[in-house]
Amino acid sequence: MKFLAVLVLLGVFTFLVSAQLFLLISAGSGDDEATEAETTAATTTTTTAAPTTATTAAPTTATTAASTTAHKGILGLPKWLQDYLKGKLFP
Repeated sequence: MKFLAVLVLLGVFTFLVSAQLFLLISAGSGDDEATEAETTAATTTTTTAAPTTATTAAPTTATTAASTTAHKGILGLPKWLQDYLKGKLFP
């Protein structure tokens, strides 16, 4: 009976994780387009604006680019599970 309960919990956990990953992946694709538009707008502003404006716009563009590339791992999963999925714990 305990074995059946463990199997049911494992199935539910797997279903929830796969649903969460699907939602993160589908939500992540729309964010990339918005970020590209913001970066393009900031670059255009930097090239057409006065030099004083360019110095204030450059850090904003760098922050936007850094925040989009800083994503590592799978959001919402514990660190030990991310390491396990990447093969770091049990090769």
